[in-house]
Amino acid sequence: MEHSLRTRRRRATEREIAAAALDLFESRGVRDTRVSDIVAVARVSERTFFRYFARKEDCVLVAHTELRDALRQEIDALDLDAEGIVGAYRRFQRALRGFDLDATDLSGILLRVDRLKRTEPGLLQAGLRVDAEQSAWLCDVLVQHGVDVLEARLFAEEIGLLFRQTLQHWVDEGGSARSTLASSAEAVERAWTQVSRASAMVTGSEGASTAS
Repeated sequence: MEHSLRTRRRRATEREIAAAALDLFESRGVRDTRVSDIVAVARVSERTFFRYFARKEDCVLVAHTELRDALRQEIDALDLDAEGIVGAYRRFQRALRGFDLDATDLSGILLRVDRLKRTEPGLLQAGLRVDAEQSAWLCDVLVQHGVDVLEARLFAEEIGLLFRQTLQHWVDEGGSARSTLASSAEAVERAWTQVSRASAMVTGSEGASTAS
């Protein structure tokens, strides 16, 4: 219970910092906003800021990091020997479908960050860095459980792609007004299934041609 309360408080502080940073990024630009400006608006200390974030760009990516943490909780509970890679994928789906953006302050933040990324390359790079860290972590976890390195790397990259495309589909659909994260995840999974089938058909036909 104490851990849960501490987590909620931390999340609330992170979102307050993110909201303050977004206001400043939108009005001044990322380059002309300093951490000292952000903490002044958020009414926290710089020590508190750097307890949660390494860089000023990172603080607005709270939706990405909270989703990442939800996925990590699912993977930490994974019994890979019993569930295998399929179980890891199902847990990824569960994390996405169980994460309710509308029940938090994250939906508006996510939409604002997406708009800023189009003109602020620093935010785009920060998002890519978070994605790379997530893929590396997932790959390491799978390898530690005995999964082949190449298979683990490919699986982690696929999960990262589906993660990014789910968020982007949700944004493209107008956010919470027209789409939930769960429906976006389902749409991306359907599209990915079609692409995978097409790829398998091409690979199979090429293999048959080679054999003949």
